[in-house]
Amino acid sequence: AEGWENSSFEYEDIFDESENTAYQEAERRVNELQRYYSDRADHVNIHIDIEEGWDEMPFIINTFMNMDFSFEVPEEWAESEGFVEIPSWSAGWSARRDLNQEIEDIVSRVAYLPDNAEVEVLRSDETSDDFSVDVRASYNTRDVNQAESQCEEYLQLDPKYNELKAAMAIYFSSEGYLPRSGIQKALETL
Repeated sequence: AEGWENSSFEYEDIFDESENTAYQEAERRVNELQRYYSDRADHVNIHIDIEEGWDEMPFIINTFMNMDFSFEVPEEWAESEGFVEIPSWSAGWSARRDLNQEIEDIVSRVAYLPDNAEVEVLRSDETSDDFSVDVRASYNTRDVNQAESQCEEYLQLDPKYNELKAAMAIYFSSEGYLPRSGIQKALETL
């Protein structure tokens, strides 16, 4: 440590509040967007936040979206011969991945699905046959306008909720996860 006494180093704090108006302005807009998007959708949960960046990037804006579709399995169906269980964690990743991919394909056919979206079919718990489908996405950017555009894309999924749930229900019933509807039974007899 000898020779370092009385040495001075140039130091610039890019998060110095007196000089960081770009971050403050972005934070103000992100807070406005969060308030705006938090109440716009009935079925899509949208969240946006900002965090300090690093190096030449003063901040990062994160957007998140989540939709949940719940399906109840009637007890009499769960006890029937044609019933197929949703793969649990113990069933292995391959079975779960294949089912998730099938549902992701259905969602993509019905509505625009963001590039980084994930679809996961989950059993409610190990003691229940009820299950849900979780559709989620996230996006990171340095541009507030891009973050707002991404939130608008997320919002476009909201009016498609019932159509998405119906398409999933048709798939789940055709594969034995849910009981067949009267219409499906009638079509099978033709």
